[in-house]
Amino acid sequence: MKPKSKILIIAGSDSSGGAGIQADIKTVTALGSYGMTAITAVTSQNTTGVSSIVPIPPKEIFNQIIFTVGDIKPDGIKIDLQFLSVKIIENT
Repeated sequence: MKPKSKILIIAGSDSSGGAGIQADIKTVTALGSYGMTAITAVTSQNTTGVSSIVPIPPKEIFNQIIFTVGDIKPDGIKIDLQFLSVKIIENT
């Protein structure tokens, strides 16, 4: 079955799977679309809180985005965990 659309998800990773990129992938897939990702941070968290956040270097986030969209053109973009967005734009 062909996906309805292709969505680029730019977000942090939630180790518990309840939020962040993991939850976004579940939602996009449940809606019949294809999810692509660019990870902005890796977190250690569970249902009671966040223990740590390790940001991905802005240049690497930029590279993930450019490399992915150079091959698979997204129909939409979903952005979350934006604390690095200004630095990503500055690297372009």
